[in-house]
Amino acid sequence: MKHDLDYIEDDSHDYWMSYSDLMAVLILMLVLFLTISAFNFNDNAKKLSESTVELNEALNKIEIQQAKLNEITGIRTKIIEKLIEEFKDDKNMIDIDQKTGDIKLASGVFFDVDQYKLKTEGKNFLIVFIPKYMEILLDESNEQYIAEIIVEGHTDTQGTFEYNLDLSQKRSLEVAKYILLNKDISLSEPHNERLKKLLAANGKSFSNPVLNTNGDIDLNASRRVEFKFRLRDIEMIDEMNKILDGE
Repeated sequence: MKHDLDYIEDDSHDYWMSYSDLMAVLILMLVLFLTISAFNFNDNAKKLSESTVELNEALNKIEIQQAKLNEITGIRTKIIEKLIEEFKDDKNMIDIDQKTGDIKLASGVFFDVDQYKLKTEGKNFLIVFIPKYMEILLDESNEQYIAEIIVEGHTDTQGTFEYNLDLSQKRSLEVAKYILLNKDISLSEPHNERLKKLLAANGKSFSNPVLNTNGDIDLNASRRVEFKFRLRDIEMIDEMNKILDGE
């Protein structure tokens, strides 16, 4: 016959067996959890790595697009900087507008009063000036953005507006023809052909006279020729839109 103590010992044994089974289950669950966590961690790490690569590629693309946008929006600034550098030693003859790039040439160089025939001094000036000017504007990095190169004639305020309009137009045409037809102006054949499509001659009469320090009209300085360029604004906007669209 078993004593009560024997029953107590048997119950204790069963208790510890159940506890051990429970611990085994818990350990198994822990191992399973750690395995799943490790799998998820590796999967997340892989996804994170792929996301990092995609982010870096996106950032590189944005940097490239920004560089292209900066290049387009900075075209005029770049041209003006090159013009200023090229003609820095000719300030007594050439006045460059630092905002627009318009070039105002010294008065009296090209024409006598009430005349539109080019003076020898003006011809000699164009022979030196035009190749340098066109080399900058028709540079391959700028050429696609140049819509028009303009020769603009101006007169003093003596006489009627209509008379001076005709005179200023004849002056601008005289300069334009000399640039295109004179063989002493050494332009490359591609630049010469390109210039034929871009060059325009305008007469402004006395609509924009030059004033002296006292605010009075400087008749001599008002008789002048200006060189201007116009950019292809629409084409530049289209190019910028393509860049922003990632094309």
